[in-house]
Amino acid sequence: MKPATRKFYLILTAGIGLSVLTDHAQQVPVGHATDFVSSTYFEPPNEQQVKLKLSGAEALPLPGGVQDIHSRLKARETPQPRFCWHCRKPLHARTDRCPFCGESQ
Repeated sequence: MKPATRKFYLILTAGIGLSVLTDHAQQVPVGHATDFVSSTYFEPPNEQQVKLKLSGAEALPLPGGVQDIHSRLKARETPQPRFCWHCRKPLHARTDRCPFCGESQ
């Protein structure tokens, strides 16, 4: 490989690596906030258009906010899949009767 081509690939790899490392989601501020403005933009190809602009004079976090979010997400989780004891076919997650053979579980 020629030195110029090798240099090009090295620069290209470094550029991609830096863009991956710096491309992350916006961090949510934690704690007390005053005189804030938060903007949300549309997905590409309309990334220049503002979807939502939120501003406020003062904001305080709710007590147990993060724990409350985690508990609500856990409540959404579906139960483990089950199988009918009679015909051994898979059951819906929240059913008490097999849709195939009609047996009560």
